[in-house]
Amino acid sequence: MPDHDIVVVGAGIIGVACALQLARQGRQVVVLDRQEPGMGASYGNAGHLATEQVFPIADLSILKRLPRMLLDPMGPLRLDWRYLPRALPWFLRLLMNLRPASYQRTVAGLRTLNEGSLGAWQRLLHSIGRADLLREEGSLLVFERAQSRPPWRPCNNACNSSRCPWRSGPLRPYARLHRS
Repeated sequence: MPDHDIVVVGAGIIGVACALQLARQGRQVVVLDRQEPGMGASYGNAGHLATEQVFPIADLSILKRLPRMLLDPMGPLRLDWRYLPRALPWFLRLLMNLRPASYQRTVAGLRTLNEGSLGAWQRLLHSIGRADLLREEGSLLVFERAQSRPPWRPCNNACNSSRCPWRSGPLRPYARLHRS
């Protein structure tokens, strides 16, 4: 008979938080991970809690860029064309979710999840006496090229009409570095 009744796979911030809550509810929990706690995705994300990011990665603007991304061997999206028949149902669901009503439901769902998350993290850290581990310093969204900004205009508009702090505009050079 195992000495636990729940296995949590992943010792990142989410896995450890879930394991802690389950243990507080009287469950016997074991956490499994190949690495030390916090060294996977939590480490790679630098501990950033993206509570302001309520817009899905995929939106209608991706359709125009999709062919170029798929044909670029170093692009962000790769597909083994032999896998296309198996991937087709997923692609069709993606297309259906890009329709305006579906997209807005996704945004609303993400916003609902994210609105309460910061308070939940504050309560959790306070409960273990480590409120100092959470720092609210905001985030900065930078675009490499001006043409990358238009797909984010809906985000800008939505954030301006809610409690989300958002400022938009070109960055001014702070210093210029030259090769000598």
